[in-house]
Amino acid sequence: MPKKTPYLVTKGGRHYFRIAVPKELVSVIGKKEHSEALGDLTQAQAAVQAARFGAEWQARFLQERHALGLVKQPPVPQPRAASYVSRVATLEEVQALAAMAGRSLLEVDEELRIEGMPREDYAPGLSPAQDLAVALPAAVSGRDMEGLSMQAADWLGIHGLDLPQEPVARRRMLYVFANAMARARQGTKLRDEGEPVDTPPEVALPSSLKAPAASDLSAADKPATALRMRDLFELWRNKKPKVPAAKSVEVAERVVLLFEETLGNPPLAGLTRADGIKMRSAILATGVSARTAGNLFGWPWATTCSRSPSSSGRPSGASRTLPA
Repeated sequence: MPKKTPYLVTKGGRHYFRIAVPKELVSVIGKKEHSEALGDLTQAQAAVQAARFGAEWQARFLQERHALGLVKQPPVPQPRAASYVSRVATLEEVQALAAMAGRSLLEVDEELRIEGMPREDYAPGLSPAQDLAVALPAAVSGRDMEGLSMQAADWLGIHGLDLPQEPVARRRMLYVFANAMARARQGTKLRDEGEPVDTPPEVALPSSLKAPAASDLSAADKPATALRMRDLFELWRNKKPKVPAAKSVEVAERVVLLFEETLGNPPLAGLTRADGIKMRSAILATGVSARTAGNLFGWPWATTCSRSPSSSGRPSGASRTLPA
């Protein structure tokens, strides 16, 4: 199994940051758990962002413990990101990432409303101490742009970008972020008043920020949402330290070929229960017993495809049972 990344939760192909609040700090923080959407990021980018947010929250926890007298040592210094090669962002790149940040705010707000969970006036990327109600008006009015600098730096940082040091250029880019976030926050307020506000479609990144096409990547480097059945087969066949036996590989490859003949070559993340039923029928049509069909079909489907259907018809929640 892949190593679990701390604080990172993936649900329905989307990445979320989640951290539990220590019991002794719940009354101070005001909640038992904090979670927020990480936007349209790859697995690797989401892991970096989750690690940053986790460091910020752990630093805050220690500061709160120190303030309450629960620990004697002074608070830790503000976390520093690991050194890496970066460049100054262009205005076009900032505009795209600002739009992505605003979309993430509306997206997580929409999901919280659907799930009936309490909402807070924060945005994905804001540190725990930052408040949109204060930071946005100050930035949009031009009084204080730096209230959003940490958020902007986080969104740029996951793409290897930095804010410019030149004062006017820096303020210009922070102003772009402020306006995008202010429009998104205005949308959440309209929702509060009963006005319908759609979450915008996914943002198209400029060519300078686009990752290599998933089809050009190896199975090990593809994001989970781009994996196809043959990718899964290659990962399974080459897994270490225990490599499957030659006979098992031969049987599994026949299943993959039948899968491609039956369902084409779709991304596994888009498979539905109906696809599972169709694939199971195709295996049974080869003349094997239902038990043998389950054994043949189980290795890939139990990993990625055999799911209980969610309200959207997409897979959700792993299950090792074949469709009935």
